[in-house]
Amino acid sequence: MTLKTSVLVENICNLSEARYCSGMGVQLLACPVAHVNPALFAAIKGWVQGPSMILDISESREQHDVNEYDADFILANTDQLSTVAKESSLPLILRINEGQLPKIEYLSTLSQRIQFIVTSNISFTELEKLNALKHKVLVSIEKHQPISLVDLLSLPIAGFVLTGENEAMPGLKEYDHLSTVLEQLETSEG
Repeated sequence: MTLKTSVLVENICNLSEARYCSGMGVQLLACPVAHVNPALFAAIKGWVQGPSMILDISESREQHDVNEYDADFILANTDQLSTVAKESSLPLILRINEGQLPKIEYLSTLSQRIQFIVTSNISFTELEKLNALKHKVLVSIEKHQPISLVDLLSLPIAGFVLTGENEAMPGLKEYDHLSTVLEQLETSEG
């Protein structure tokens, strides 16, 4: 399946969801460090083909050795940025919340390392500043957020971020939110 734009699915905590997302053409899978240990991360990475694997430390308040994970990217928040930049040489994905855009000058010093910026609310002015620095912006789509993908696709963004959910039991999983958005993003070529 081919999608019209890049998609990152965060909160991947199990193989079932990782395989579903991979089959739907998702390019980036983010596993939260608080719920996925290095062994499970390696197992998920070994079972999916195609998506890049992201170690998501952005919601964690604890220190983790990011080098124990065989990740392709690290997803961090603005408070963690300088520490992570020192600890790992992996490309970074930066999560910013509304009003937390770091100083543009600081971002420009890390421009080569920051591959994507993830945000839920961003002004068009901030979006233009980030694009001027050559940062690719991914916009989060909340589960119950009314969205117009046509309107969002017309913005100068690199793609979307969706959130996976935990399984009630192994094999019992609903993919309604993911499938709704991914099916809208499917190209006619796929």
